[in-house]
Amino acid sequence: MKKTLTGLGIFAVISGILIFGINFAMNKYMEENYGGPSYYTKIDNDPVASGIADGTQFYEYDQVSYDEKGVEKTVHLKEYRQKPLRKSAYLKMVVNDEKGVTSWEEVNEKDLPNAVKEKLA
Repeated sequence: MKKTLTGLGIFAVISGILIFGINFAMNKYMEENYGGPSYYTKIDNDPVASGIADGTQFYEYDQVSYDEKGVEKTVHLKEYRQKPLRKSAYLKMVVNDEKGVTSWEEVNEKDLPNAVKEKLA
C-alpha cells in the first residue's frame, strides 16, 4: 500500500511538472509567433474585395492605426468573411511584425486610450 501511494505521488509530481512545462512552452510560442503590440483604428474607408470562395470573400484594408501612445502605423488587414467590416467601427488589433494583424476585436470609442481618441476624432 505504501509503495502504491509513493508511486502515485511521484507520478502526480512528474505529471504536474510536465503539464506546467508544456503550458509554459505553448504560451511562449503563441506570444512569440502571434503576439505583438496593440494598435487602434477606425474603419473609415471601403475595402478592396478580392477572392471569392464558398460564398465568402477576402476584404483588404490599409488602415492608419495608433498604439496606446498615439504613434502612427499603417496596417494591412485582410479579412475572410461574408460582408465587410462595419463603417465607423473602432478596432483594437494585435499586430505581429512578421505575420501582420493576428487578431482584432471591435471596441467602443470610450474604451480607446486618450492619445488614440485625439488622433481618431
